[in-house]
This record gives sequence, structure tokens and C-alpha cells, in this order.
Amino acid sequence: MSTRPILFSGPMVNALLEGRKTQTRRILNRLKGYPALSDFMLSETKGFDWEFRRKDKVWCSFRHEDLLKIMPHLVGDLLYVRERFSAPAINDFIKYNIPPQHWENVALNEYGMHFWADGEPEFGDWEKPKPSIHMPRKLSRITLEVTGVRVERLQDISTPDAIAEGIEEALRPSWHHDRRWKDYSSKAEYLPHPNESFRSLWDSLNKARGFGWDANPWVSVTEFKVHECNVDEFEREAA
Repeated sequence: MSTRPILFSGPMVNALLEGRKTQTRRILNRLKGYPALSDFMLSETKGFDWEFRRKDKVWCSFRHEDLLKIMPHLVGDLLYVRERFSAPAINDFIKYNIPPQHWENVALNEYGMHFWADGEPEFGDWEKPKPSIHMPRKLSRITLEVTGVRVERLQDISTPDAIAEGIEEALRPSWHHDRRWKDYSSKAEYLPHPNESFRSLWDSLNKARGFGWDANPWVSVTEFKVHECNVDEFEREAA
């Protein structure tokens, strides 16, 4: 079992917190022990199921059961969610005569943090939102416990799985005009069918990179159980 970070946008964080998102699909371009790979495909080599090309152009072939052992996420892994956040503005620290060397501790313990997936702060003075990639492990409030992994073509997604991606509620038309989501630059649309909505979201995030819906790339599918707590807290309670 390993513990690793995973990034989500504001609407997807809300889908996690509301229990609507229990799956995520990511382009399959990395495997454990292989920092970068390309040309992932079904194998034509007898005795193997999959093959891909490493960054150094060397081809590798794997049986299905061996591939599952080097997937980006494995059953039992813990993923701590990184999201956009802010600490109290320095002006508050100055106001209360708090020495600079104690600002970090005060922000974490006494004043707390603001998570921008929750919308605009109702009160207080907060720093400019920090990108989710900068959220430290100790601030994460959501832990995902991986319960299943698999490989599939993007277009093979089923309707129940499209719903499990959390897309339906996350793209309600009203959200397009809600200033809370002004940081969410996706051009995705809420469409009548869950699969169509998921396709719209996927293309808004991946089409420009050459991995759009029509390209039908191979993806890693990660299923998980959501725990609303910090990953270190979860590990302590599970011990």
C-alpha cells in the first residue's frame, strides 16, 4: 500500500464531498517503475496481453495480472486530495501582533484554512488562492481509499460509471454563471445523457493535449471510497 496525492478541481471536490464521485479516469501514460510511456495497446505477442513503449523507445509486454501490479494506483492505496486553498492574509497576523516565525503554525492550528471549493469566504481576509498542486499533505481534508483498478478504452465507459464520475451535478447550467466557480475554466456542458456530459468534461480537459474523446485513449480507472478526513488521521485510526 502506498500514499500519494491526487488533484481535483473545485466542482469535483464537491462531488467527492457529496458522495457523487467514486471513480476517476486518467490517461494511461505512467506505470509504477516506468516514468513515461507511449503507444499503449493490446499485445499481439503470444502469452502476453498488453504492450507499450518506454520513453527510451524500448517495447515492453505484460500479462494482464502483472500489469495490474504496476498501475498508477493499486487496491488499498490511499490518495489524499489536493485542492485550491488559502491561508489567512498576513494582515491578520500583523493585526494580532503575531511574530512572522509563528505565522505558519497559527494558520494551521488557530485560524484554519479556506478551501475554495466551498465558494467565496463569507468573512475574513484570505490570501490569493494557491493552486491545488501546492497543497501540503497535512492540509488535505479528503482521503480516497482505492477499492478497484482496471484498464479500458475511454469510450467504453458505461452510464453508471459516467454518473460515478460525479459529472451530472457538477455541470448544472447555473454553475456556469456562479462566481464561485470563476476559477473553473472548463468549457464542459451539462447534457441530457450522463455519457455525453462526461465526454464534454473529458474533452475540456484533455482534447487540446491530443487525448480527446474521439482519440479514444486507453485510461486507468480508479474506484475508491471517500473518507472526509486527513490521510494521516485515517492511517492513525486504521492502525
